[in-house]
Amino acid sequence: VTAITYLEMVNDDTASSMQKYPDVVYNKFGHSIVLWEDRRNRWRDLYAQVYDEDYNPINGNIKVNDANGEQRFLHNKVVKTQSDGTFVIVFGGAEGFSDDEVYLQKISSDGEKIGDNLLIKSIAYSTKFELAMNIGSTDEILVVFYTRYGASIKRFDKNLNPTLTEKYLLRNNYPQAFYPFTISVDPQLN
Repeated sequence: VTAITYLEMVNDDTASSMQKYPDVVYNKFGHSIVLWEDRRNRWRDLYAQVYDEDYNPINGNIKVNDANGEQRFLHNKVVKTQSDGTFVIVFGGAEGFSDDEVYLQKISSDGEKIGDNLLIKSIAYSTKFELAMNIGSTDEILVVFYTRYGASIKRFDKNLNPTLTEKYLLRNNYPQAFYPFTISVDPQLN
């Protein structure tokens, strides 16, 4: 087995903090993004690093979540790409113990954060959202949120503007566990 490249540190943190739960996605131009939970500031932040097609880092590490306070339960990140190579991230987290919030964030293939986090869902049931996301051929974004209480969807255009008000797929009267959904974007969905 021949190594593609030498091992390199992804994070640019100089302290010995914890970085874990990585994820990596490529766009159609060969650029990639690596996401991870990072505790360099003592909080559970979501960081990213974009690489070019030759695996050279583009710019420095990007703090994805906007919150300046503690993210106690950063979790459930999903990243996909749009046709222009832009990375779209949906992630859940909370600054408190009894709430959970879901955000969308775009990162350019040049390693720049595009706008601020867009809050798209919140809950105060002392539970966390599980997430699924897909991007269609027109760069339309479909996000599924689910908890033990039910599941719903929201749809956004390529600029993160809502195009479909929240629709419930499943509701229940008795708490039960739901498992991950596989989703696709159907232009006929109304």
